[in-house]
Amino acid sequence: MRHFILIFMFLFSNSTNGQTNNYYPFPEGNAVWNINYSLNCFWAGIANENYSIEIANDTLINFITYHTLKTFYIESFSTGTCGTTGGPVYIYRGAIRQDTSLKKVFIVPPDSSNEELLYDFNMIVGDTVRGYLEPYPNIATSDVVISIDSILIGSQYRKQWNINQGYGISIIEGIGCTFGLTEPSPQNVIDGPGFNLTCFSENGSTIYPNSSSTCNLINSIHKDVMSEKVFTIFPNPNSGNLTVKLNSTELSKLELFNIYGQLIWTKIVDLKSEFEINILNKGLYFIVGYDHNGRGCCRTKLICQ
Repeated sequence: MRHFILIFMFLFSNSTNGQTNNYYPFPEGNAVWNINYSLNCFWAGIANENYSIEIANDTLINFITYHTLKTFYIESFSTGTCGTTGGPVYIYRGAIRQDTSLKKVFIVPPDSSNEELLYDFNMIVGDTVRGYLEPYPNIATSDVVISIDSILIGSQYRKQWNINQGYGISIIEGIGCTFGLTEPSPQNVIDGPGFNLTCFSENGSTIYPNSSSTCNLINSIHKDVMSEKVFTIFPNPNSGNLTVKLNSTELSKLELFNIYGQLIWTKIVDLKSEFEINILNKGLYFIVGYDHNGRGCCRTKLICQ
């Protein structure tokens, strides 16, 4: 009987805490991280933004395949002159890959072609957080792993590394940092901008903070639909030659971005109701329209084959 109890206790212990021994890999696609950005400008007011980071297309960098990260739309609110971005704004946030055998995730930053460590899911208590998330390496205020515990994600427990007690920042296996997917740690800075991972979804299911919450992609779908009322593009997909037809006098400017968020082409809208665009390279592009107040009003995706 005593042996039975001991075996039961062993199995029970593994069923409640042992799940953290299973490694949960980083998502390879169809994943959304929703992040809130806030900044207190004191007498100048406050700034607040909500945006999504999603995995986009694959790309080759130095002959290695990476998944690109993008933000296309930002919901913004501000008081005073603190200011925010807002509206359709393509932001390329780098490209990532993971090595499941090493339990590590790597990133090629937006302004670089060199790979850096993004997440190390092997850290133990006392380890210093190194790589892209550490903006000031080798200084006394660097984040260290304070403790390791587990967090219930869906129906399974995953490892959680607590790295910054002041801000309550943790790194969760297979999800990333609670301060933001690619946002460097604030370390001990108390008056800088704050970031917060509000939710995470994978394959259409929200798993953080819990499965009962919603985590919709912040992409202003209603504005995308409105783009047809403002301008239409044909053919799409195309072979590099396409026509833009203006359907509204509210449009003042169009901008063309590639998948990396680089501005390729700008046109100030005149009285012409139709004009042509020639795209030299194949790929995925976005055209963003702006109204007469300079605000982004609509966007359309282009495929050049």
